[in-house]
Formats: sequence, structure tokens, C-alpha cells
Amino acid sequence: MIVKHYLAVADQAPDSHGWSVRFPSFPCLTAAAAEFRDVAREASAALARALEELGDRPLPEAVEDGGPGPDDYPLVGFHRARCFLVPVATSEAGPEQAHPKEVGGPQGPEPTRYGDWERKGRCADF
Repeated sequence: MIVKHYLAVADQAPDSHGWSVRFPSFPCLTAAAAEFRDVAREASAALARALEELGDRPLPEAVEDGGPGPDDYPLVGFHRARCFLVPVATSEAGPEQAHPKEVGGPQGPEPTRYGDWERKGRCADF
């Protein structure tokens, strides 16, 4: 598992007691919390659900990958905005982890490239 961080902006409207949370990297995603102490937990749960729903589609850029950070996001139009980073564990493997180096395996082309096991010119079906 790799931990990525995404920017979240919590805001409380002047006539409201609850907090709303927006995610700049996920424009359609929002979360809500009744108390400020619950904001981080609700944001983390909403973001985890959104990442699960993405499935195999590419993830938006996290802060570590050059995505928006607290200093990059203008807080115009907010009332009591608070910026924070939400850590989320992802199963996304980086390029160095995508295919680990094989030790002691067969040399040459992949022996299962045709759906069968091929060794020294002989093929075995499974």
C-alpha cells in the first residue's frame, strides 16, 4: 500500500453549525460533518470511497505527484476555510514496483505469452 495525500478544504457557512468539505482534485466530491472535530474522519472516509469507485481508472494527482497543495489553492469565496491534507492508502504501484525483477526465472520471452506454458519449444496446456 502506498499512502497519498489529497488537499481538502473545510468551510463553515456563517449561518450554519455544520462543516462542508471540498476536494480540489475531485471536483464532484464533497463531505459534511456536524462538528469540526469530525471533519478529518468524514473527509478521509469520503475520499477512500471515491478512490474505490475509480477502480482501474487513473487517480488524480496527489500532493506528492504535483497536485494542488495548501499553498496552491486560493481561498476566495469561503467564510471560515481550513485547508488540510487527507492521507489515503492506495494500491497504486509506482513504476519501480509495477514489475519486480524476477530471480531464477526462464530467460528469453515470457513462457506463458500464448496462454500455454512453453519450455524449450514444447507446449503444455493447463
